[in-house]
Amino acid sequence: MKRKDKIAPTPQTIIKQWEPQEDSMLYYYCSANSFMSIVKNKTLRLCDLYHMNDFSELRHGKLIYDQIIEKSKEFSDDIKTKIDIILKEFINRCILLSMSFSLKKDLLSQWRGYADDAKGFCIGFKAKDFIDLPIDMLVVEYDLEKQFALIMDSMKKIESYVKNGINPQNFHLICELQEVFSMMKNESFKEECECRMVYPIFVDVEGDGKLYDVFKKNEEYHNYIHDIEFRLVGNTPTPFVDMDFTLGNRFMPLKEVIIGPKNHSTKLDIELFLRTNGIQGAEISESLSSYR
Repeated sequence: MKRKDKIAPTPQTIIKQWEPQEDSMLYYYCSANSFMSIVKNKTLRLCDLYHMNDFSELRHGKLIYDQIIEKSKEFSDDIKTKIDIILKEFINRCILLSMSFSLKKDLLSQWRGYADDAKGFCIGFKAKDFIDLPIDMLVVEYDLEKQFALIMDSMKKIESYVKNGINPQNFHLICELQEVFSMMKNESFKEECECRMVYPIFVDVEGDGKLYDVFKKNEEYHNYIHDIEFRLVGNTPTPFVDMDFTLGNRFMPLKEVIIGPKNHSTKLDIELFLRTNGIQGAEISESLSSYR
């Protein structure tokens, strides 16, 4: 079956998305329960980025932006003020739903941190298949100099739109600026080689009856993106969406499963489980990491 083209982005866009090669893979480290849920439901769960465990690192890009606003001479005070006003007004109205992957498989640090202390699994997905999903694919940048350059470039693109005043189209750009912030982490996390799948939603607080404006969703994808739901993070209800990664069984991006160093599953166990749930041809292996 012929695949459909990716949704066209909004005309005003500042994000440079990752363009994976044909053989590029994305690896998701997870617990055994999450692995079972992903395989059985054929869905990926995108959660509120600012309620994840590494929230302190997610502020990294915002801190760089604050330094640029305070010290940069490349923008007029008027432009910096306009951009900052929009950002401060809408930073709590644009929710970034996200799911994180690694570009590398069988990393001991990932097993420890994200796969139930190596008792879980690492799932490999063909990255190219994800370009059909209505999300942004962003590779995390760890180099501080490049992070400054990315934010400067983004602000220059926004400058041409806000210099004549603030309007609703600016809101989309500011949400994208927040996505740029989400691409940045401290260099100490470089080994993770992280790539984020990001899905922004805008919260309408004006009370006109429309609660969410989902930038990336249109009727074509209505059946593949589930309605927004909530889960408790601590005592806070936080939003998430489940997304059908097969787009209605049009293709199957799940290509690999690695059994964690402390997981006692056999290859046969996993093959039977995958095939029973309609997934065939995935490569199954055991972790080579020594961790007991």
